[in-house]
Amino acid sequence: MAPVYGQVAVDRVRARIGYKTGMHPDAANPLLPLVTLAAGVFLLIAPRIVSVAVAVYLIVAGLVGLNGIYHFFK
Repeated sequence: MAPVYGQVAVDRVRARIGYKTGMHPDAANPLLPLVTLAAGVFLLIAPRIVSVAVAVYLIVAGLVGLNGIYHFFK
């Protein structure tokens, strides 16, 4: 069975932009489970450091949000 004309055009575009048809774009990185495990162990060992990091992030995010409204910094 011959391919449909539209599919041929799609295949040409994918080949031109370097799209790999054999790979899944949502395939997980093999290091992700190791990084997740290390982060979990770190949370168990040093939860206070993580609390400080989250607090700093929230303060910075709040300041950036307020800056978007009131333009404190240019």
